[in-house]
Amino acid sequence: MFVFDSQLHEPSAALQWSDAPERVKWDVLHELQIAYMRSAGVDAALLCPLDLGWGDDAVRRFPDRFALVLTVGALVFGGMDPTQATTVDAIRQRAEERRLSAIRVVLTTNEGFTLDQFEPAVAACERHGLPVFVNATGELEHVRTIAAAHPDMPVILDHFGHNQTPPMHRLDTAFEELPDLLALADQPNVYVKLSGAPSLSRDPYPFGDLWPRLHKIIDAFGPRRIMWGSDISRFIGRFGFTASMPWGKDPHYVPGHSYAESVLYLRETDELSIETKDWILGRTLADLIDWRIPTLNGSR
Repeated sequence: MFVFDSQLHEPSAALQWSDAPERVKWDVLHELQIAYMRSAGVDAALLCPLDLGWGDDAVRRFPDRFALVLTVGALVFGGMDPTQATTVDAIRQRAEERRLSAIRVVLTTNEGFTLDQFEPAVAACERHGLPVFVNATGELEHVRTIAAAHPDMPVILDHFGHNQTPPMHRLDTAFEELPDLLALADQPNVYVKLSGAPSLSRDPYPFGDLWPRLHKIIDAFGPRRIMWGSDISRFIGRFGFTASMPWGKDPHYVPGHSYAESVLYLRETDELSIETKDWILGRTLADLIDWRIPTLNGSR
C-alpha cells in the first residue's frame, strides 16, 4: 500500500544552528525528513514548507519522495501575499517547470485578506491544472464559494474543516463543525484532507472514539475524495530550525500523538476495507496531482 502524506512541514528539530550554512541545514532537514517518513511507513509527502528554499531543494533532489505546495496567506508562517503579482508569477513559473503540485490558501488568519484577494492565485492554479487546498476552519462557506466558481478544479479542505488543538480547539467542542463539513459533500469537486484527527480524540492510540464521526465523513464524500495528512510538526510544536509555534516553547505542552500513530490508526484499523485505506492513505492525492505510484509489495 502506497502511503502519501498530504501535509508535511519541515521536520521538527530541536537545534537552532543559527551559524550553520544554509546548505548544511537543508541537508540535515532532508535526512531527518526521509528517516522520519521511513520510520512511520510513509512513502512520499506533499511538502508545505515555511522555508521555500528548503522545499524547492527537497523536491529537486528527491523527486520520487516529495512534491511541493505553495502557501498563500499566513505570512508569519512563510506564506506568500495574495495581493502581490509576484505570487501569481511564482505559481506560473513553478507550474511551467513542473516544480509545483498545488497551492494552499490560508483564510483562517487575522492578517485581513479577503476571499476576493485570493482569486488571482486560485485562477492561476486552475489555468495550470493544479488543485487548491483551503484552510478555512469556521468559514466553510468560503470553500463552497471557491468550488462553485471553479467547478473543474479540485478544492481540498484542510483539517476536514475542524478546529483542532493546537492551536484552536477544545475537546468539549470536538466535531462541532461536522454538520457544515457534511453539507459540502454535494459539491463534487470538494475533497477532504483528513489531517490532525487524533487531536480530537479523548482516547489514547488507536483513538477508537473517532470512528462514529469518521465513518460519517467517509460515507458522505467517499474514499476517493478523502486523503490522509499528518501535519505532525504542529503537534510537536516546532518547524525545522527557524520557526516554532507558541506552544513549542511551552514546557507544559505535551504532544498528543506521534507521527507513526497519526498514520497507523488508519492503516491498521479493522474499521476500513483495504480498498478504502488504499484511496485515503495515498491514491486520492496521487490521482489529484498526477503522481506515478511505483510498484510496492505487489501493488502498482
